[in-house]
Amino acid sequence: MPSLDFVYDLKEKLEEDNIEFAICIVHHSKKESKCELFLNLLSDDSADIVCRSFDKMCNDAEDDDLDVDWQED
Repeated sequence: MPSLDFVYDLKEKLEEDNIEFAICIVHHSKKESKCELFLNLLSDDSADIVCRSFDKMCNDAEDDDLDVDWQED
């Protein structure tokens, strides 16, 4: 799996600049696929926006007949 050092650097810089973010990193391997989510949301409104955005993305993916699977640990 590739190093995520640049993601951690970006996350740190955004936090230093007090910028809200949601960074989603998807990893695929022969054994499993997983998603890492890094969040810095400073208000309930920001969390709501991110939730609605991910919900829209998932619903649009279903509408376009894309193969989107969800698996909980």
